[in-house]
Amino acid sequence: MLQRHLLLRVAGPTVLVSLLLLGLCTATAVYLYNQQATTAHMLDEHVVSRKIDHELETAIDELITVHRNGSDQVDALHERIRTLLTDIQAVAHTEEERRLVRQLVYSFTRYRQGWDRRVTPGQASGDDAATVAVTLLETEILPLCRQLQEYHSLRIEHTAAAQSRIVHWMAWGLASVGSIGALAGLALGYSVARRLRHSIYQLSVRIQDAAGKLRQPLSTVILTADGDLHQVNEQMQGIVREIERVVAQLQQREREVLRADQLVAVGQMAAGVAHELRNPLTSIKMLVQANREEAEARGLPAEDLQIIEQEIRRMERCLQTFLDFARPPQPERRPVSLAALVDRMFALVEGRARKQHVTLHCTPSTIPVIVEADADQMQQLLVNLALNALDAMPQGGSLDVSLGTPVHDQVELRVRDTGPGIAPALLPRLFEPFVSSKETGLGLGLVVSRRIAESHGGNLWVTNPSHGGACFVLRLPVAMQPAVVTASTT
Repeated sequence: MLQRHLLLRVAGPTVLVSLLLLGLCTATAVYLYNQQATTAHMLDEHVVSRKIDHELETAIDELITVHRNGSDQVDALHERIRTLLTDIQAVAHTEEERRLVRQLVYSFTRYRQGWDRRVTPGQASGDDAATVAVTLLETEILPLCRQLQEYHSLRIEHTAAAQSRIVHWMAWGLASVGSIGALAGLALGYSVARRLRHSIYQLSVRIQDAAGKLRQPLSTVILTADGDLHQVNEQMQGIVREIERVVAQLQQREREVLRADQLVAVGQMAAGVAHELRNPLTSIKMLVQANREEAEARGLPAEDLQIIEQEIRRMERCLQTFLDFARPPQPERRPVSLAALVDRMFALVEGRARKQHVTLHCTPSTIPVIVEADADQMQQLLVNLALNALDAMPQGGSLDVSLGTPVHDQVELRVRDTGPGIAPALLPRLFEPFVSSKETGLGLGLVVSRRIAESHGGNLWVTNPSHGGACFVLRLPVAMQPAVVTASTT
């Protein structure tokens, strides 16, 4: 592919000039051929006309002889001469030819009229008519015929001379075009060789524009190694792959920006709906709580009211998730102990884990790990990961949280479960809004969790370990210096 592109680039001007020369040669050849064909056609017409002139002259001479000898072949000769006059009229093209032919036809018509009146009463006798006819033929018709014959002979000479000149021009033209083509071929070949050699030995490719859009500056790549096009092609493959990677990242970012714009609109709508629903739900919850307390005070069963209250609380949690997604609060950062946050998270999910027969286990770091974070938001992130893990293990299992040792001012916290893991088809899209493997899930919890991690300068991702289950990895920057640590949320 690269070889073809390079050859086209180098040989492009050469091909253009070659095409121009080919067009010039073709046009010259066509022009000379047309001239030659036209001249040959004219020469053929003049030869035919000259032949008719000769036959006409012969027929008139025979007619004169017949009149003198008194033969009975006059009518046959008349018909023959009339046919020849018709033929010569058909091939007469120039004005001079037409004038001579008209005079010849007029004279022959006068001759026929006089001959046809030879036996009319009051006219001359047959011998006198023959004498008049012969005189008209000799003094008027035969000279016109010879004059037309001389005209055609002169035209034949002129046409033959013109044809000779055209052949001469054709020979010189072809010789000139051939010479020019040979010289141009040498010059263009030399130019192609120089351009190709320069392209092979000094090939520079700059992809700063695409790299600048990715905020990844790349220096100019210069290929100076000796070699043929195959070696240059191998050297360029790396650059081509890098360009393809850059373009793919740019396209991915464009898609992410477009999706972000769409999600902003969805988030604004969700925030409005959540706000409108939360207020009446709060009123309903307060009325249910008041009636449940009154029923319990009277010793009446309040199970139905308790179920209603639980469902209202669940609806409130869903609405709060929408609000967190649409209008994420700004984190209030202060030094927080990650180990304390993990302990607090275990305390919150311990009851549910016990019901599901899930074992909780924590592997702490060898040294205290302090991060600058909003304790409430970080607690929300960890609880969300733990609840997702419990959802994946309804029949029991193990939930393990390990806190690593800081490396390069970064610390990783891993949340592993022994569930079925994330479906491979869902794994690349797990952190996209409204993507969930649970039938009743909103698909916003992990989106909000990753947003919290990124707002703290970290990241959140997931993998499927080879031994099964799923593993969520939270990476955060550690605090630069010790400070007053917040161990729990209020």
